[in-house]
Amino acid sequence: MNKIKTIVIGLILSALTTFAYAEFRVGITGSGVSFDDVKGSETTSSQTETDTLEAILPSIFIEKGFGPLTIGVDILPYKIEGETVTNDQSGSFVDQGSNNVTVDIDEHAKIYALLGLGDSPVYLKVAYTEADVLTSETMHTGSSYPDAELEGTYVGLGAQRDLDDAFIRVEAGFSSYDDISVTGTGGDDDANTVTVSGIDGFEAKISIGKAF
Repeated sequence: MNKIKTIVIGLILSALTTFAYAEFRVGITGSGVSFDDVKGSETTSSQTETDTLEAILPSIFIEKGFGPLTIGVDILPYKIEGETVTNDQSGSFVDQGSNNVTVDIDEHAKIYALLGLGDSPVYLKVAYTEADVLTSETMHTGSSYPDAELEGTYVGLGAQRDLDDAFIRVEAGFSSYDDISVTGTGGDDDANTVTVSGIDGFEAKISIGKAF
């Protein structure tokens, strides 16, 4: 996440020092995401859970244009709070008790490059994404799991329409994130490693912004 923060600071400073030579833009984006077949597994169990993740996520962006090329950062200025999952093992013969786990996503940021395709309103967009995965758990075994970092890439195609004092964009793309693995510590059993994979899927976006 520090890499994204460094780029944001550099982008703002660059915009201030070269304001007269490049276009500076800010705006908001609404993204609809759908990730099918996201799989979760653990080393202490043979079971694998598969789920579909869908959400509508608003974000803000800041960018700087250099002719047909634009460099920008898109940020979710809030935490994506996950539901608490409870696994009740009170009826089992070993490791009896209840486990409560909550996973949140925080500081989700995307740095992107946007390239206009000739004189048309169509553009190509590529991006690198980072976010913090925050775990909060109450385990009857006494074990705990560390936080992790989520990294991924995005490729999209969109179109922009300029208005009198603003612009609007529509865009569709595909995101793919690296697998996440965390290993529990401090418990009274063998260390359990939880892995989440298959975090990829399509996104649809609509943005409105203003150039300065």
